[in-house]
Amino acid sequence: MASQHTDPMIRNEREARLAERADRLAAAFADRAEAHDREGSFPFDNFTDLKRDGYMKLTVPAAYGGEEATLYEMLLAQERLARGDGSTALAVGWHVGLMLHWRTVRTWPEALFAQVCREAAERGAMLNHFASEPATGSPSRGGLPQTQAVRTDGGWLVT
Repeated sequence: MASQHTDPMIRNEREARLAERADRLAAAFADRAEAHDREGSFPFDNFTDLKRDGYMKLTVPAAYGGEEATLYEMLLAQERLARGDGSTALAVGWHVGLMLHWRTVRTWPEALFAQVCREAAERGAMLNHFASEPATGSPSRGGLPQTQAVRTDGGWLVT
């Protein structure tokens, strides 16, 4: 493939196919990026394209219908998506990065993980997580949680 010879980051046919797919998606995103930036709109159309193309299964385990991309392959695709629309690449990057992480650490109950993976592979479902503290930032980066949840008669009070 021509891209293998012109891009030293592409080392094999699989990477070339991933890069070509990301380049094709990025070209469509680039056509819409300026309008989304100007309007402050969410690029739902980009996510429709990503789902239609099967991108949500990029890092899902092959056993559950995914492509089981490596970290290198994921980053290769993500960098190319960002050429078309950085915001879209950032948003979908949380999903594909977390799926890779969860595939690696396997901390979820296997039946639940399998269900989540199949939803991503078959329907384009996306997952993300968040954790942030006003004074210290994310606990994932060393912030100590200050948020409190207290059970009340009506449910929970979160402060």
